[in-house]
Amino acid sequence: MKIMSNCPLVSVIVPNYNHADFLRQRIESILKQTYTSFEVFLLDDGSTDESLEILNHYKEHPRVKAVISNRKNSGSVFRQWVKGIHLARGKYLWIAESDDFAHETFLEETVKLAEEHENAGLVFTDSFNVDQDSNIKERISERHKLINSIKSDFHLFSDKTKAPQYFIDNMLILNVSAVLFNLKKFKETVDILELKKYKNTGDQFSYLSLFLKHEIIYLNKPLNYRRIHGSNTTAINFVNGTIYNERIKIINYFFSVLMSFPASKPAFNNYLRQNFLKVIDFGLFQEMDKLLNRFYKAGYLSFQKYLLLKLYILISRIAPKQPPNKFRSEIKKVLSKK
Repeated sequence: MKIMSNCPLVSVIVPNYNHADFLRQRIESILKQTYTSFEVFLLDDGSTDESLEILNHYKEHPRVKAVISNRKNSGSVFRQWVKGIHLARGKYLWIAESDDFAHETFLEETVKLAEEHENAGLVFTDSFNVDQDSNIKERISERHKLINSIKSDFHLFSDKTKAPQYFIDNMLILNVSAVLFNLKKFKETVDILELKKYKNTGDQFSYLSLFLKHEIIYLNKPLNYRRIHGSNTTAINFVNGTIYNERIKIINYFFSVLMSFPASKPAFNNYLRQNFLKVIDFGLFQEMDKLLNRFYKAGYLSFQKYLLLKLYILISRIAPKQPPNKFRSEIKKVLSKK
């Protein structure tokens, strides 16, 4: 593969916040890549641990173009994404999360596929889940119903009508560290101003944006190591409810496009079955009420189901600790019906 010394083919962005325990392993896994036409930007979002000291250790490395630190935490990793996107000069973009790490051939193999498929908006690989101490727990594809049946070396996802199934009912891509983006297509397709508003699901927003316009390629090799630990952003945002609020925003943003696909009705009903009660438990009454109105007007809900869910929201708002608990089992039955 031809290497362009003056213009790296890949720009690598490492957005970090308080991941000092994992940073060295992450950065070393980038610098030891067998593919070498890349540049690295190390971005710290106001860490209060020893992160900046570790990052500065690498600032003189020839592949590290900049170490940039915010004095104060921005509150969103996607603001760091956007900063990195503006800095990037490569044809491809790798957003390498600071608590994950990669196999040494990650770039070599993803770049090869991306170069062979110019219409692809991104290439993503299989991953291993690892714990805080880097012990491998499982291969993601083993339990991922959208990719566990793929036996070929790679698979092309191109059927836009399946977008609700891939990115509303499920999550086709579970970890951005496993993704190589086409930077030009990202900039042309993803609403950057909207992306900056998210705290947790900006990755889902980006994948769906790209898939509606471009192909996605899955590389059936576990070249990424996705770290699962209690202090990662996703775990925190499940606890505080942010992730549920942002998933509603994504549905609303893409609703007019997705509703034209037959797969939307089952996908949105599955979304309600899995998330309705959790959303209400977090007090997102207005957000869910508006979403139900859209679903009903689109013909996704029966009148009876619509009224019962609206009634549950109303009761939850006026008496959060009384009737809803008695009503809850009935609502679960309603939600389970297609």
